[in-house]
Order: sequence, then structure tokens, then C-alpha cells
Amino acid sequence: MSYSRNDLALGGDSKGINVSIDKDATTKQMTFKTPQPDSSYAVQITPQWDTKAWVSDKTADGFVIHFTPAPESARLDWIITR
Repeated sequence: MSYSRNDLALGGDSKGINVSIDKDATTKQMTFKTPQPDSSYAVQITPQWDTKAWVSDKTADGFVIHFTPAPESARLDWIITR
């Protein structure tokens, strides 16, 4: 897969669908199976519950998603773009 700027990165390691979140958790560490070339990517997050969410600690190896305490059975989706 090519990692040129402004391309949508859709490899298996570039998205997470229905990612399980533990009840009452406030963060989720996402680690890529194959590291990205660098941390110059954007992360789109779609929580499946009413919350505020943001990303921190982006590295070539992954990133951390933050949110308000998760309810039981919480899930989220994420995708990166370059």
C-alpha cells in the first residue's frame, strides 16, 4: 500500500470497526500491527454512545483515544487518513 499524502489509507491496519470498550473505561490504546511510516496521519473516531472523544499520543506505532466513561457494551469505529 502506498502512503502518499492526502490518500485514504484503507489497509487492514488503518481502521477499526466495532472496537469493544470496557465499561467505565476512559481511554483505549490502539496499536498498529504494522507501524505507520510516521505520526503524520489524521484519526477519525465515531463512538457508538453519547460522549466527547479525542486522540492523543500519536506515534508510528499507534495512538490513544480518550472519552467520557464508557457504558456497558460500548463500541467505536476509527479510521486513519494520510
